[in-house]
Amino acid sequence: MRHTPGSRRLHHMSLLAVSVSTAATLTACGSDPDKTDAPTTTASPTPTGAVTRTGAVRILDHYEEISAKGEAKVLGFEYRMVDSR
Repeated sequence: MRHTPGSRRLHHMSLLAVSVSTAATLTACGSDPDKTDAPTTTASPTPTGAVTRTGAVRILDHYEEISAKGEAKVLGFEYRMVDSR
């Protein structure tokens, strides 16, 4: 396969972009041994969730309702939500 000047330029620009982003990523990951007064973080003794249990139940109920509607549409029958509580 012959390389045209445009494809070589594109190859070099891509290589440069990958090299620069890799260097920036690795530089950001380095630690500075001179900074000993850096704040330390500790884990929370009791982990907290993103939502409460009641919120999770509501989200799950909504998901089940939407899922059932989609299945009904695919299978070709009418969907009605029946309150089971």
